[in-house]
Amino acid sequence: MRKETFLFVLFIFICCCTGKGDNDAEMQPVKIARFDLMLYEYINGTCSEETLLQAHKPFLDVFGDKVIGIGTADSVGFFFRLKQFFSDSTLMELYEDETLLYSNLSDIETKISFGFNVLQAEFDSDSIHIPQLCMHVSGLNQNVIVTEDCISLSADKYLGSSYKLYQDFFYDYQRQNMTPGKVASDYLLAYLLTHFPFQGNQQVLLDRILYEGKIRYLLSLLIPSCSDAEILGYTEVQELWCRENESEIWNAMLRQKHLYANDHLVVQKYVEDAPFTSSLSKQSPGRVGVWVGYRIIRSHMKYNPKTSLKAIMHSTDYPEILKNAKYKPKP
Repeated sequence: MRKETFLFVLFIFICCCTGKGDNDAEMQPVKIARFDLMLYEYINGTCSEETLLQAHKPFLDVFGDKVIGIGTADSVGFFFRLKQFFSDSTLMELYEDETLLYSNLSDIETKISFGFNVLQAEFDSDSIHIPQLCMHVSGLNQNVIVTEDCISLSADKYLGSSYKLYQDFFYDYQRQNMTPGKVASDYLLAYLLTHFPFQGNQQVLLDRILYEGKIRYLLSLLIPSCSDAEILGYTEVQELWCRENESEIWNAMLRQKHLYANDHLVVQKYVEDAPFTSSLSKQSPGRVGVWVGYRIIRSHMKYNPKTSLKAIMHSTDYPEILKNAKYKPKP
């Protein structure tokens, strides 16, 4: 199996769905439904088919059909195929390690609850629908599943960057984000990408990096305990490299006329996950365009303090955002 086939975020859209928030408002608690634990119990014979179906039928259909490719729960032979899929001893070792590591999710649920509390304070609370949150185990497959009413993370992709089974399937730059510390932020990131879908020209780098920057800026407010490096999915060393070379990065984008180029390949170079950003030096981290977009949005909100989060998130006039950001990195 090739390494590159494993790390991607799957969004299954069945139906698409500045301040710090009112921290004094009563926090609405969020609970994560443990599909992973119940399925583990079913596989080991301590949970019946009926119990599993009653608790998780809609998600079981999506999981079976779209994640592990054995069809929906009402298809003939589904439960036989389900147990057969998880009969591999290595996969079951992975599953056991996941259940041990994630035996208690209270800290993760507290962070997510705070994030949604901020969202409801800053935006129309009626528009912020908190979906059901689930956990599943995919066998190192899909990170995130998003349906109309549910967001689920594949917890076996968050067992720690040095987890033994990761070494054969993932590169270093991929493993660095496969940690328990990314779980809460990835739930919220999945929600933001769904709730605030991209609007603009996907072929134009400026549009894409400012959209990505807006999403990360909002995410930084939802999880204020995270550093800029953690929000961007960087190590502290990678984020420091970007800061120390910010002027050179920006000048390279301008000099090569990449910012307004109508070229999907150019966009990919700056926003796709990679060991480094190919239009820059090999010392650079990947996704430098996302980092630049985040810096521009932070600058915009600094110099335009009357701009609300709602206004910036719904704005698609990307050249105007850049102009008002007064973004001029110092050499």
